[in-house]
Amino acid sequence: TYLRLRLTLELAGLDADYVAWDWRRGLDAAVERLAAAVEAAPEGTTVHLVGHSMGGLVAHALLASALPARRRLGSVVTLGTPSHGAPAMALVLQGSH
Repeated sequence: TYLRLRLTLELAGLDADYVAWDWRRGLDAAVERLAAAVEAAPEGTTVHLVGHSMGGLVAHALLASALPARRRLGSVVTLGTPSHGAPAMALVLQGSH
């Protein structure tokens, strides 16, 4: 589903890559996986992140961490990220939405 975004970024001359993670695991595991991907970028490269939904929360958590990878980050763009929570989801889980 992100192929169109990736191709658009690549056509703009950007080296776009994905970092998949399992939402059933904790946020810490996702942050570690993202940090490892950032560290794997060529030395001297500034990494810019685009995070969708929960991926944006993972990016926020990396920024707030003490991990060395955060120093390699440039800009962070989040799309549809529940930065202030997702109250509607609580209603869905309660069956009252």
